Amino acid sequence: GWTKGNKLYTLTLVPKSAQMLAALEEVAVDIDPALGSMRRLSMSDLDCETTVMHFHDIQLNPELDPAELELAVPEGTKVIRPLEAVGQ
Repeated sequence: GWTKGNKLYTLTLVPKSAQMLAALEEVAVDIDPALGSMRRLSMSDLDCETTVMHFHDIQLNPELDPAELELAVPEGTKVIRPLEAVGQ
């Protein structure tokens, strides 16, 4: 649906499989219709933990060095991988 005020479409994604339902409670994506790109991603798991990612300064189809996509998180950061539950 349309989120009033920010001109973004907010999509709530519903898992189709029981395995994904066991890992994720809700996934919401904000789409910028002017660019056709994602601006925000929010995932909530069954442990009431929510991960929110905001995307800004979006460039479509840039040339990237794969090393630029490596994620280095600070020591002590709790890393959650909800999709690992799908394989169990």
